[in-house]
Amino acid sequence: MAKERVPVNSFHRLMKPENVALITAMGKDKKTNIMPASWITPLSFKPPLVGVLVKPSRHTHSLIKESEEFVINFLAMDWAKVILECGMESGRDVDKFRTTSLTKEPSEQVTTPRIKEAYACIECKLNSSMKLGDHTLFVGEVVNVKAEQNALSETGILNLKEIKPTLYLGEGVFCSTSDFILKPKVRQ
Repeated sequence: MAKERVPVNSFHRLMKPENVALITAMGKDKKTNIMPASWITPLSFKPPLVGVLVKPSRHTHSLIKESEEFVINFLAMDWAKVILECGMESGRDVDKFRTTSLTKEPSEQVTTPRIKEAYACIECKLNSSMKLGDHTLFVGEVVNVKAEQNALSETGILNLKEIKPTLYLGEGVFCSTSDFILKPKVRQ
């Protein structure tokens, strides 16, 4: 099949779906914000590092810079409308914990709260940050991970029979996965 030229600034659309999460960040005034993010990636096992890209204009950007920590909260597909809602208004103007059905829960290793309804939460202390084009890459050192008991299968992968992760396609469109898994044959 012939390929057609796609605008260069649409390159990221071809890399979707992406796992979307809600980033919680808190300022020194203890006001917490929730921001949806899909540009999240593991960076290192030793030390455990994860990267989150945030535009400098976002309220979460200034909160992470101020507190030097954040939490990555993963919610199931049932929460897609709430995830979308969290991206519609700035946390400078509204308290998203008050305007949504999400519940603050104390984290264990950082002062920023996590989201109780999340099936998994990754608590991070800021390791470094770097301006990359129109975003800042915040590199968090993972200091604690909490997950529902059924989130991982016996083999340690996301349990798709129990968890339907929220995946982002762009333009406010979400999807999830099926529980179909292709397992590679072991070569002898």
